[in-house]
Amino acid sequence: MPFIWQGTDLLAATGGHPVGTIPDSVTGISTDSRKIKAGNLFVALRGERFDGHDYLHDARMAGAGAALIDDMYLKQNASHLPLPSVVVEDTLVAYGNLARYYRRCLSFSVAAITGSVGKSTTRRMVAHILQRAFRIHETKKNYNNLVGTPKTLLEANADTDIVVLEHGIDRPGEMLRLARISEPNVGIVVSVAPCHLERLGTLEGIATEKGMLLTEVQPNGWGIINLDSPFASYLQSLPPRCLCFSLQRHAPVQCIHVETDDLARAHFIVRDPHGTWSCNLSAPGAHLVTNALAAWCVGEIYGVPSEERSLALHEFQADWGRLRRRAGRNGSIVLDDVYNANPVAFRAAFDTLRRTSASRRIAVIGNMLELGPRSAEYHRLLGQDIPEYGIDYLFTLGDLALCVIDGAIEKGFPQNCAVSCISHEELVQRLLELIKPGDLILVKASRGMAFESVVERIIEFVDEID
Repeated sequence: MPFIWQGTDLLAATGGHPVGTIPDSVTGISTDSRKIKAGNLFVALRGERFDGHDYLHDARMAGAGAALIDDMYLKQNASHLPLPSVVVEDTLVAYGNLARYYRRCLSFSVAAITGSVGKSTTRRMVAHILQRAFRIHETKKNYNNLVGTPKTLLEANADTDIVVLEHGIDRPGEMLRLARISEPNVGIVVSVAPCHLERLGTLEGIATEKGMLLTEVQPNGWGIINLDSPFASYLQSLPPRCLCFSLQRHAPVQCIHVETDDLARAHFIVRDPHGTWSCNLSAPGAHLVTNALAAWCVGEIYGVPSEERSLALHEFQADWGRLRRRAGRNGSIVLDDVYNANPVAFRAAFDTLRRTSASRRIAVIGNMLELGPRSAEYHRLLGQDIPEYGIDYLFTLGDLALCVIDGAIEKGFPQNCAVSCISHEELVQRLLELIKPGDLILVKASRGMAFESVVERIIEFVDEID
């Protein structure tokens, strides 16, 4: 049975004041006027490219019973509001408050995951493990911000046991707001790495912001921390009791052996409080062991048997744009890793490229964005590592990616094997002229570089391969 919001609930949750008669049976909350159902509350959010207040009439025509609006709109339209309204100073803040109120009304637990690298993969692994014993609801796609987190919580229902959330940030203060909305029972910090430095400033600043998740873990809750992080000691000093994992150090959950096959799939042994367990990942990448250990810890806290955790990790498949193997043109194989990029993620992708059998290894690289004033340096340092990874050809697109070529050549990479392109079209054309059977092609860049268009042009019609 759906949760019924009374008018008093809406006012108590948001701290707003009513204009008109707020219904006593609001049946759901939506920020999209195109998806309104009869009796819903329409939340009018303001964004960089839209203003939800412009769609109040559409929401009324679709059957909305009331709206959440801000003071600014009320001042300009007090005499002709389309719907009975709850009026607040900031509808985004109020939307988060509605989700927190809802979260408190229901009995589900919340496991919230953050990290500069690997948070989405870890979230999916956690969901795979927990769904073997619980009814779960999880963050979809990239709904991990101040709009997506409330949306995810509000979509859970009374039958949900655990909500698995992903918290992503790119500026100071966001994590504290997200964590105060979600009020996690388990908080997981997978990694701290150079990412979103334009607004977060330094690695220390990133660690501080990520750590805010742990400060909001509920009483008797748990923090899960990667002991291999240089910020592990700081994170351990924060309030909740911790369960730690490691590939390098002694820890309650520890990887004691790892190897990869010729498809770069990891086979590893994990030791936990109950014994040692063999795990085989089906997705490529030795770096995924870190994500798997974090997910293993979540399973430990929620009491999922270790055997079930191992089976769940074996069944896990990577999401779109995250090192997915795809059949390429001319008999090649494409490693589609276009979802996003930063220096740590790039080196993990290079390592996967190196571990996978191939006639030739080709790296197709675009700009890494949002790295702040040291962006060019980060790209050059990445290039300096390329000769160590057995890469035969390097293709780049973007001004910053030129620095990757400079760094690679500085360390002895053959200049005639490095190709800088000025457009997606040139990049695709040059690749298609080169690739042949047995080639392995890594395609990776920040999301803003739109490298999915490159992948779509160089793959065959078969979407994936085993």
